Amino acid sequence: MKNYLLIIAIFFVSAIGLTQETDRVMGVIINSSDNTPLESVNIVNLNQVIGTTTNSKGEFTIAAKVNDTLHLSYLGFKSIKVRVTNDWLKLFESAEIELTELALALEEVVVNQLRLTGYLEVDIKQVPIINNNYRYSISVSAAIILQH
Repeated sequence: MKNYLLIIAIFFVSAIGLTQETDRVMGVIINSSDNTPLESVNIVNLNQVIGTTTNSKGEFTIAAKVNDTLHLSYLGFKSIKVRVTNDWLKLFESAEIELTELALALEEVVVNQLRLTGYLEVDIKQVPIINNNYRYSISVSAAIILQH
């Protein structure tokens, strides 16, 4: 009789474990400027510490629950964090997420032609001196105050 009760208890526990399905979030990540899908975008669920990447069509699927935060990052694009909502899990099959390109401006570059001789003493005199080195110091009394 005890064996039957043990078998029935194991059966119910395993049935409950199989019915608990994890929620999965699906989405498509596109470039905001031309609406093309982005491949290999990194998606990390910060709450569950799991991750995935998008396929060639920009699609992804990741395990997530309501109020989990997804961190999306892609080289050359601004990283964003997206919160998983109940509507996203229950109503929508897939969400479309846009990433914006990250524009970086470079400063002016000046290339000068130097005629190097191979002798450091002579060549160093050809290089213009630019003094933008700054020296900072902390007084001893201020350092003592900061430690307390």
